[in-house]
Amino acid sequence: MLAIADILQQLEEPLQWLLVMLALLGPLGFVAGMAALALTRRADLRERDEKLYAALERTDMTLVQVYQTLQSVNRVLSDILQERREFHRDLMDYYRELRAKDMELEALRQRVSENEGTVSDDLPVTPLLLICGDEQFCRDDASQLNRAKVWFRLLERATKASVEDELQRRRHNDDLYPWLLVSAHGSPAGIVLADGLADRNWWNRQLEGIRVVMLANCEGPATGDVLAGLVDYVVVLYGERATHEVSNFVYSFWAEMVRHRDARRAYRQAIQDVPQIRPYADLRMR
Repeated sequence: MLAIADILQQLEEPLQWLLVMLALLGPLGFVAGMAALALTRRADLRERDEKLYAALERTDMTLVQVYQTLQSVNRVLSDILQERREFHRDLMDYYRELRAKDMELEALRQRVSENEGTVSDDLPVTPLLLICGDEQFCRDDASQLNRAKVWFRLLERATKASVEDELQRRRHNDDLYPWLLVSAHGSPAGIVLADGLADRNWWNRQLEGIRVVMLANCEGPATGDVLAGLVDYVVVLYGERATHEVSNFVYSFWAEMVRHRDARRAYRQAIQDVPQIRPYADLRMR
């Protein structure tokens, strides 16, 4: 138990004096003073308990709010997780579709590679006219066109009249040949067909709308001057050279034309494939 002096020190000064006075009054006064002190202490403790209880209630309410907030956060996180799962499923479905399309594209590339002679919609069904002035050279060139899978129309023993009729027919059908291969002897004066020399003026009237012409078996590079400026591109092969070299050049050029529709690219590729023909080949551009 606490000493009386210690208890007195814990009290306020008025109570201290009251207890001292009661003590002076005798035992009965002392007992009464102690009772008053106990009642005062009890009131203090009750007030303290009430404050503590109120603080506990506030803490409990705060914990409830924290719990409710955590539940809300948990629901939001669950929704986000579910959305991520659905996104992942959609992404996997898209990936599988993309793989399937990629396989289809690869199969299409394979079919195109196997059928390089198939012409796309931007060209006529038959994009090339082979004009034969020299039958032997023409047979060799036709063989290389077949090898390159180029669809072509063969005009044997071509005359000026037959060439005019064929080109006029195609213009009327709106499917003019964009490419010509002239397998005939040529000179600066013109190109020799079955019925004689076809000069620049005659070719000027025939070649409107045609983009690429190849002249094989010419006497010299000046032969290209006959058609230079009349079409977008003129490829001239001339001079004395081995037949297989010319054949390989013709094949390489037209095979590349079917793939890329680019005369300059086709010419470069043919020169690379058959370097021996370089001194005997020339490319003229409009």
